[in-house]
Amino acid sequence: MTARQVRVLSVALAAVVAVAVAGLVAALVVLPAVNRADPPPPVRPVVEAYLAAVADGDATAALAVSRADQERFDGASTGLLGDDVLQGARERITDPRVEAEDVRGTGATVAVGYTLAGERQQADLRLRYDEDAAEWHVVDGLLGTVRVEGLGGDTVPVEVAGVTPDPGAECTGECAETATYTLFAAVYDVRADLSGFEVHPRNTEPAEQLVTVGPGTTQSVRYLAVPQGDDWPVVNGNPTDPSPDATDG
Repeated sequence: MTARQVRVLSVALAAVVAVAVAGLVAALVVLPAVNRADPPPPVRPVVEAYLAAVADGDATAALAVSRADQERFDGASTGLLGDDVLQGARERITDPRVEAEDVRGTGATVAVGYTLAGERQQADLRLRYDEDAAEWHVVDGLLGTVRVEGLGGDTVPVEVAGVTPDPGAECTGECAETATYTLFAAVYDVRADLSGFEVHPRNTEPAEQLVTVGPGTTQSVRYLAVPQGDDWPVVNGNPTDPSPDATDG
């Protein structure tokens, strides 16, 4: 074989190798893109499982398919999201149904209906598809918050469905100055412990009451009361001290 023939053969082999390498690179780039283009699985089974768990009082199962939006519950305590609280609710949701679905890529909005507190309710659940885990997660579900406070914004100790939470533990982010609790949608018995407070004569909030928590809502219970030994605050320019001396002054 002449030198010229050797050079021609070398060039031809180099061209073949270059084409093979280019094909391999293209395959490595294109195949993952094809896989990513595969549509997510149906979202309805996840929503139905979530609704059934909330209705059955199975908070653990509901949380297992959830990744709650952290910003919406920043500062709120998650200490009341246990099975004991949801199962101890005076009333949970009943007859939950999926009414409509709007799936767009890796996001979905699902309209649901259920009965609570004697009325038919509707809510939109938001879900996000986790491509790494290959599963849908509820990011905006049937969660609301409850805040129980005194006249000056002081945290009032409470018992919800027979459970007394620690207001400074298990918070999303840094705990709020006035304790706020995240709860599943339901009707709860809430009992405020006012033993360490001086209650204003004009206070009309009962120490024990039913509170209905709805998705995306904050139920605020405010007592005309201050911690014993504290000064009564001035609210909107008006003094609140009920003592005769303060009135005379």
